[in-house]
Amino acid sequence: MDTNEDLQSLIHNSNKSKEELIIEIEKLTEFGLTKKEAIESIERKYGLTEASTEYVEDPPPENSLHDLKTPPDTETTSSDEDTTHLSDFQLQINNEYPENWDKLRRQAYVRDNYECKNCGVTGGIKGDVELHAHHIVPLSSNGNNTISNLATLCRTCHSLIHDHMDE
Repeated sequence: MDTNEDLQSLIHNSNKSKEELIIEIEKLTEFGLTKKEAIESIERKYGLTEASTEYVEDPPPENSLHDLKTPPDTETTSSDEDTTHLSDFQLQINNEYPENWDKLRRQAYVRDNYECKNCGVTGGIKGDVELHAHHIVPLSSNGNNTISNLATLCRTCHSLIHDHMDE
């Protein structure tokens, strides 16, 4: 099915107007998604299809708050295309992020369906809560900027995790 047929199906099956759906698709494509990926995301949002993560690498395992603040025993690798390089560690120290950071965090939000992986609240374009992309294994602990090392959290849960990391 091509994207025009996908869009027509979406318009037919949702309770949103064509204009509302097109605006939503445009917002998602601004985040770096293709038109097809945006339509799939909207279909998931309205429960019109099963969640699919074909275009997002390595979804993380089910995480608890503890898992999100404690680095796993497994080693991180640096073989992914979107991996942090040594120069990115210096950027991170200066509170800057790698050039592709917006794309990475937005892909994590889409993969996680704009829901906080800790409390389940919906945010971003689907809700009123500010979302953050949390590094499961911190960069300071040899973590990296890959999708598989990011978890979507609401602002409150992200603060709680970082407040308790030193305990």
